[in-house]
Amino acid sequence: MLLNEDHWITLVAAIVTVGGLGLLSDLPWFWLLVAGMVVSGMVEFVIREIPPDRDDYDPEAYRLWDAGYGRDSESSSDTE
Repeated sequence: MLLNEDHWITLVAAIVTVGGLGLLSDLPWFWLLVAGMVVSGMVEFVIREIPPDRDDYDPEAYRLWDAGYGRDSESSSDTE
């Protein structure tokens, strides 16, 4: 997958957020779009940064996950 492609779930999350907030509140349209963009960005971050299976991931694709929970951090925490 290219790095600049959005996942389809992020679009659905943004539409549900904008639609739900639009129906439940009387916020101006630009705040609805801001909320949709924030939710979409958070969902995209989670999709890209959390590997689906911890034992079967590429450290180059998930650099933040590898920095926090990678094989190197497990071996250093076991020796302490």
